[in-house]
Amino acid sequence: MTAEHCFATAFPDGSWIGVERNLENNVRRIAALSGVDGERWRAMSAGFDQDAPHIFALLGSPLPSWQAFRAIFAAWRTRGTAWVAETARLLVSSPREWLDKNFENAKLKTMMAVWGMHLDFSPDCAGGAMFPYLESMADQAFGMVLGRGGADTIISALVRAIAAAGGEVRLGMPVHSIAVEGGAAKAAVLAGGERIEATRAVIANLNPRVLFGSLIPASSEAARRLADFRPGPATMMVHFALTGLPRWSAGADLRRFAYVHLAPSFAAMAHL
Repeated sequence: MTAEHCFATAFPDGSWIGVERNLENNVRRIAALSGVDGERWRAMSAGFDQDAPHIFALLGSPLPSWQAFRAIFAAWRTRGTAWVAETARLLVSSPREWLDKNFENAKLKTMMAVWGMHLDFSPDCAGGAMFPYLESMADQAFGMVLGRGGADTIISALVRAIAAAGGEVRLGMPVHSIAVEGGAAKAAVLAGGERIEATRAVIANLNPRVLFGSLIPASSEAARRLADFRPGPATMMVHFALTGLPRWSAGADLRRFAYVHLAPSFAAMAHL
């Protein structure tokens, strides 16, 4: 299903700003905050129609690869050197850097920057600018695609894909240790003693401090390196099953939007 009213941010002062699948409505909201930003949004939207095929081709290519090279070459032939250079700057910029360059109103920039948090890019993380840009422009152009049935949709689809490939998903079965033989991980040993042999690899999506020293004995050298390990920024998303839509103090219009973010400022999103 596709949501026409895509996302919004509610602010502590009772105001809000959002993006829907209607350029004129979006420009009107933004221009009420900043006329300059309203015109900049309109110009960016017009450019997105030409930019999108090249950006999606690049994002859909493994890096590095000939496929990615062909995507960049096609973009260069169609859009020119200046466009490629500007897109390269977008790809390496932080959300704050790119938004400060393109817009002036703090609420608009905050509304867009929160999309970086969905992929663990806080406002000052390099490489996060693409997501505020792409989500804002793509949602306006195409609407926001949502799984019918809620967040469980993607989980159920992944479980079905694993089963179709011959795999099995087990829940509530703690792993006691990972058996290492000859310098290679060979099996996962469950708390009850069952040993699940690995045919190719044991994949552990864990903090290294949990993996080494807890599931795998850590050497003194590994322990020394782990002591210096600092996790990168992360974002936790919580989904609630509610009996009804929230009654937003910022206004009933917010009940039409698929996503309503409560991220009031760059400072709040950058706080660790």
